Amino acid sequence: EPIPASYLRLRDRVLRMVRQGHRDWLTWTEYQKEADECGVNRNNHLRIATVFLHDMGIIRYFGDVDEAREATQKKLSSDAMLDTVFINLSWMVEVVQGLMKADRNQLMEFFSKGEFASKVMSFRLRRLLMHGFLHPTLLPFLWPQVESWPDVSSDMLQRYWEEVVQTTNLTVRGLGSGYHLVKTEDSLWRAVRLLEGLDIIAASNKGQQAESGASFVVPGLLATSH
Repeated sequence: EPIPASYLRLRDRVLRMVRQGHRDWLTWTEYQKEADECGVNRNNHLRIATVFLHDMGIIRYFGDVDEAREATQKKLSSDAMLDTVFINLSWMVEVVQGLMKADRNQLMEFFSKGEFASKVMSFRLRRLLMHGFLHPTLLPFLWPQVESWPDVSSDMLQRYWEEVVQTTNLTVRGLGSGYHLVKTEDSLWRAVRLLEGLDIIAASNKGQQAESGASFVVPGLLATSH
């Protein structure tokens, strides 16, 4: 059975958006608008087209299409997994690499000495590397470069990423020219939801949070660090 032309139009539109460098992800409302303009707007076609594009690797969507179609804007705003359609594969790969890279020596050194030395942050980083517990305050140190983050000094973040630029090849990817893998607190949380959707991290249960002070568990990180 031939693939509906409207599905292919939606595929091509998403690929064009990525190729032109406009977006890494779309909100559900934006995605639904694009689908509607491509003619994917009848009966179950939006769900079928979304599954089709997901299975092709064009997009990644981990929410429920039918639920998203009926959701209010308030509901979508409070549920990033439901609200986010990831479209840029390169961005997704970099998000995964930012968490899973084995070498954390530079970050450990940054937390251990100098102006921004912090026993608390050093402890949290060791807990991540040794036990797979990820505290939310470590998140902005995984990817360049959100400018502000709760309970983390903006000066600390800026200094860390400046040091990364000076000592690595990130300038090749444009960090030194203002490159941001995650630009805002909102986009950083969507990166976290991507990792959850890929089953790379999981929200820790209340018992684990009480023990470790962490909000996420990263089982796969243990295999790369031992």
